[in-house]
Amino acid sequence: MGSISKKTVWRVLPENAKILKKHRKPTSAELRKNPDLREVVELVATWKEPNGKNQSGVVVYRSDGSQRVRTKSATWTAKYRDGAGIVKEVATGCRDRQAALAKLAELERMADKVRVGAVTEQDLSFGRFNRTAIADHVADYAAYLEQEKKHPDYIKTLKRRLLEIFNACKFERLADLKADPIRSWLSTESEPRSSDSIGRSPAVLNGYVEAVVAFGYWLTGKRVRGKKSNQLGGKRLAQNPFAGLGKFNVESDRRRMRRALTEADLTRLLFVARWRPMAEYGRETEKRTGSDRPDNAASRRTWTKRALTLETITTAVERAKAVLDANQAFVDELERRGQERALIYKVAILTGLRRGEIEALTLDHLRLNAPVPYLQMRPQDTKNRKAAEVPLRSDLADDLRTWIEAKRNSRNGVVSLERERAGLKPTERLFKVPKQLVKTLNRDLAAAGIPKKDERGRSIDVHALRHTFGTLLSAGGVAPRTAQEAMRHSDISLTMNVYTDPRLLDVAGAMEVLPDLRLSTSAVLTQQPTEKPARALMRR
Repeated sequence: MGSISKKTVWRVLPENAKILKKHRKPTSAELRKNPDLREVVELVATWKEPNGKNQSGVVVYRSDGSQRVRTKSATWTAKYRDGAGIVKEVATGCRDRQAALAKLAELERMADKVRVGAVTEQDLSFGRFNRTAIADHVADYAAYLEQEKKHPDYIKTLKRRLLEIFNACKFERLADLKADPIRSWLSTESEPRSSDSIGRSPAVLNGYVEAVVAFGYWLTGKRVRGKKSNQLGGKRLAQNPFAGLGKFNVESDRRRMRRALTEADLTRLLFVARWRPMAEYGRETEKRTGSDRPDNAASRRTWTKRALTLETITTAVERAKAVLDANQAFVDELERRGQERALIYKVAILTGLRRGEIEALTLDHLRLNAPVPYLQMRPQDTKNRKAAEVPLRSDLADDLRTWIEAKRNSRNGVVSLERERAGLKPTERLFKVPKQLVKTLNRDLAAAGIPKKDERGRSIDVHALRHTFGTLLSAGGVAPRTAQEAMRHSDISLTMNVYTDPRLLDVAGAMEVLPDLRLSTSAVLTQQPTEKPARALMRR
């Protein structure tokens, strides 16, 4: 026969508590320890809870001298024997005694069913998990991914997608999870909501499909480590309710098609990136025209700044230096911003690193003093979670050395080439990559006279710099298998030679076919690049 009781708990002594000395008779347990004991003196604290109820408890002292109040828990705990005959204590969560007794009766009834074989312990665990809100399961899944060292941005996106789709389908418990409502929601999201919208792309919707399918397998106890999976996790569902959820055909409606930049585009882009931070403070003004011009002549909205172009940026830089002549520290800061931005672009173009990988670069990644300079990428810094050695062109390595020295001189104890120097911080981020880097890139493209989209609708964004890297390798005559290794792809549709040893590929030599993109030290574009269109983009 089971029982219920309120557990003894210790809590911090409330600030408004009144402490009184009280005398009482000793308990039988106290008398067994000390038969001569006739009276027990205790310090009893009384206080009023925020809800207005009076509370009391015995004051006890911890070993560190702090005071605690010994009192009873607000809820009841049930004690019973489970189906295997093991004594268990389960928190009922009930404040009412009759409700706690009803909970105890339910636990004993289920234990009897397990004892006679009517149900199993696993069935009981499924029932307990089904009473948990779906948002709590998603939170547990996110915590599991954090333990697996998944990227915080990946976890944040996955959690957002799961909650969005579950809220849209009105899933509240595990028993509500079904594939059909999700199929209907995905179909609705793919359709335009108004005349101005085009609906979500198949690639985006596939991200939702991948999220719910992976979550469903996690609920069944499936755990993946590397390329191996097992069923060693705790089971919350018997089977994945989303296992048959198919994906959309991305090729049928590809919304984003990227294009590579030509060598002439790259030269202009790096020049603008290097000097636009300074040129922004030297832009000329012009009067506004049109119906939106205010009547008040003194209004700030009667004039605006002229857009920067490749032809006017040099003049704007000179004007900015004259205007900011009294603030040399700010001029140096603008110089540093331009150098950093141009170097971020150059690293992306000449290494193929993704935005997140560039953002993760620290001094520890650099191996600039090696016979062939390279970046030592750790598994947690790459998309495929594999360590990689990324060779660097000699001019890019020189630019990185210059940048490191400039950072060391501009701030105390930031970075240094030699680890033995004082004030070293090997974990210092190499670049401060803007959160809205794509917006910065769009403004640089506009100033450089490079259209965002071409006549075929292909656009340029930050990831297009990686496409440019692959295109330049192909245009330079690099073997497809070597280019695949340089871009760190797991496969390539046209070249899959299983007998090729990647260690024998001259990836370092392949870097030398990339163009020489020297960062400008002058605000004058002395050499006009020639147009050399890159070949068609390689498919990833």
